[in-house]
Amino acid sequence: MHTDADATSDYEGAKGISDVTYGYSVGGGDPSQGTDHADRVTYSTSTLAAHTDAGLSVARAIGANVSDRISYGYIGGGWSGMPLITTGDRLTFSSGTTAAHTDCDMSAARYKTGGISDPTLYGYYMGGNTYAPAGRIATVDRVTYSTSVAAAHTDANQSVARSVGACTTDDVLYGYQAGGSSGSDVTVCDRITFSTSVNAAFTDGDLPTAESNSHGISDGLLYGYQHNWEGTGYRQTFSTGAYAAFTDGDYLSAGTKNFPSCLSDGSA
Repeated sequence: MHTDADATSDYEGAKGISDVTYGYSVGGGDPSQGTDHADRVTYSTSTLAAHTDAGLSVARAIGANVSDRISYGYIGGGWSGMPLITTGDRLTFSSGTTAAHTDCDMSAARYKTGGISDPTLYGYYMGGNTYAPAGRIATVDRVTYSTSVAAAHTDANQSVARSVGACTTDDVLYGYQAGGSSGSDVTVCDRITFSTSVNAAFTDGDLPTAESNSHGISDGLLYGYQHNWEGTGYRQTFSTGAYAAFTDGDYLSAGTKNFPSCLSDGSA
């Protein structure tokens, strides 16, 4: 445990956005509503504090999160009570401020979605749950970093429509989404090839055990990690894309962590 980085609130469903200096944990909520709250981690000291300038334009939880890690981070959609929203926000890293940015709105309102970032060109809002009438959908939106515009990108759609799968990236070649719920928990892994923006099932990356409500974190070089809501850890080796149980990565702190915010400086 590292108490200097404890969140300032106990909201679930916050989302993490990082540049190379700071990580931001934004939004979250409880079953009835979301929040616009934001915390910021300073990577050089590993300390966290509330940062109101990064607060969301609309209170929400469990939206999609992507980042180019240089100029901007993006949050799309999420849960703010019913109906669900498409609203996109953009966080400007140079100032640490967040504002509504309609060009990065989701193509369809949804929540319990994930984000995969190619730090060079694109970010991807991955699947999610529309609640009713469609339930879980395979839709993927692509954010073009040079224009900050999001649009549906069918070549990157999920192989199995699902929500709350954990996302990881090697920052160079591939992004992955493993596990999730398609009505029941699944082991399925999809892989996006960054050079083509094409997503496809990748069986070598399937999880050892079906999981959902999981969350991923990456070092951007060698390994990706994910945990289920009870804290069981898995490690993905980027050279092969394969996952294996990794007990050294299990949570040390007691209790469950449902939809936590995950941040990485991509280095230490």
